[in-house]
Amino acid sequence: MLTFVMPDGTQRTIRAAAGLNVLYAAALHDVPHLCGECAGEGVCGSCQVLVEAATGWTPPERSPEEELALGIGRNPDRGERRLACMLAAPSGAALRMRIPPLDEAGRTR
Repeated sequence: MLTFVMPDGTQRTIRAAAGLNVLYAAALHDVPHLCGECAGEGVCGSCQVLVEAATGWTPPERSPEEELALGIGRNPDRGERRLACMLAAPSGAALRMRIPPLDEAGRTR
């Protein structure tokens, strides 16, 4: 189960096949406010989510490429941020993510 908390606080929960990337799962279920300007290549940083809770699962370490796209070197306080295109839906677990406002995630309006 993937739960998305929208910038306005509303929530949307979807079921996603284990291993499917979160960005693609969101697109399949028409989850608003989450985009991938680089088509899920992990370079633009526009599909940022903030992992709020994970039940029965621990997110894997970020790759150096993901950290670069997130701007971790410039913004070390981004510890809970992930790229939805680089995050796989967990098997038999629940993941709750907040979608930050447009300007905070670097997405265009």
